[in-house]
Amino acid sequence: MQKDAFSRDYVAGFFDGEGCIIVGRSRPPFRRRNIRYQLAVSLANKHRACLLWLKETFGGTVGAPHTSGVSYWQLNGNKALVFLQWISSALVVKRPQAELAMEFQITKTTHHPLTSEELAFREHFFVALQEEKKAIHG
Repeated sequence: MQKDAFSRDYVAGFFDGEGCIIVGRSRPPFRRRNIRYQLAVSLANKHRACLLWLKETFGGTVGAPHTSGVSYWQLNGNKALVFLQWISSALVVKRPQAELAMEFQITKTTHHPLTSEELAFREHFFVALQEEKKAIHG
């Protein structure tokens, strides 16, 4: 598929309606390591051609279609940041979420093990993004 097959405005509108932005939080099992926080974006839809174009253009993965015919595209970390930077100015509904997510990814540190300050910083973004979603969805 052509690199410019879908315009930024089209993808932003598609993502505004069907996409998801998260700062995920998980604890590695059976290890005494810090909680892990990771930026992820995803998009679920039956229009697989657009999802495959997103994979080709930005990376990530496209899962096999579910029995309902819905496929999922997911992108993590810095690749998710690049995608959000590309569409953020055209987002309407998810713009505040995108701004929080981009700030999280740009400003987080990579110290290992994470300091208590860094853990608090990441938890702040996790909670702020959850609150923003509640404000939209009620």
